[in-house]
Amino acid sequence: MKWRRGLILAGIHLAIAAPLMVSELMPRYAAEKTHSLNRNPAPELKLVAYQEGEQTVEFVPFCEEWRSTSWQEKMLDSSELPATIVSGWNSDCPAGWTTAGLIGIDMRHHTQAQEIGSSAAFCLLIAIQWFVLGSLPLIRPGRWWLEPGACNTASTLIVVSLIATGKLIEAVGYPELLAVFGLPAFAILLLIVFTWVIWLALLLWKAVSSGWKLAISTRKSSGDREIKI
Repeated sequence: MKWRRGLILAGIHLAIAAPLMVSELMPRYAAEKTHSLNRNPAPELKLVAYQEGEQTVEFVPFCEEWRSTSWQEKMLDSSELPATIVSGWNSDCPAGWTTAGLIGIDMRHHTQAQEIGSSAAFCLLIAIQWFVLGSLPLIRPGRWWLEPGACNTASTLIVVSLIATGKLIEAVGYPELLAVFGLPAFAILLLIVFTWVIWLALLLWKAVSSGWKLAISTRKSSGDREIKI
C-alpha cells in the first residue's frame, strides 16, 4: 500500500477543489447578502371576505436542474466524479442518500450553514477518494501517466492552468483569445472523464480475475482432498 502516494494525490486534489468551491460559492453569498440588505419590506396580506374560509393554497417548489453550470462545477464534476455523485454538492435537489441530502438540503432548505457543511463533506469525500485510489493503484505501468489516478491528477492541473490563464487574458481585454485556452481545456476534460471509465473497467477486471483465481484454487484444493481420500 502506497500511503505517501495517496496523501500526495489527496493533497493535490484538495488544493485544487477547495479554491474552486470557494470561487463558486462566494459570489452567490455576496449577491444574497446584497439582495437581503436592499430588499423592500414584505407587503402585508389582509384577509378579505371570500378568503376567510377553510380553503388554503400551498405552493410547492420543484427541482430545476436545467441551469447553466460554471467552469468550476464542470471541473469538479470531471475530476472528482465519484465524490461529486456521493456528495450532491451544489445541487438544488440532492438525493436523500447524498451527504447534502443527509444534511437536509432541498428546495425549501438551503441555508448558508448547510452549504458550508455540504462543502466540508465534499472535501472530506475528495480526500478519502484520492487517498484510497492513490494508495491502492489498480495497475503499475512503466510510464506513470498511464495510471488513471496519475493521469487524472496531471490533467486536472493542466486544465486549471489553462482556464486560469484564459480568464486572466480575458480580464485584461483580450476575450477573443479565450478559445485558444478553452478548446484544449475541454478536450482534456473529456480525457479526465475517460480516466474514470478506465478505472471502473480495471476495477471490474480485477474483481473478475480475483473471483476466477479463487474458484480455481477452491477447485484444486477440493480435488487434492479427493485424491488423498
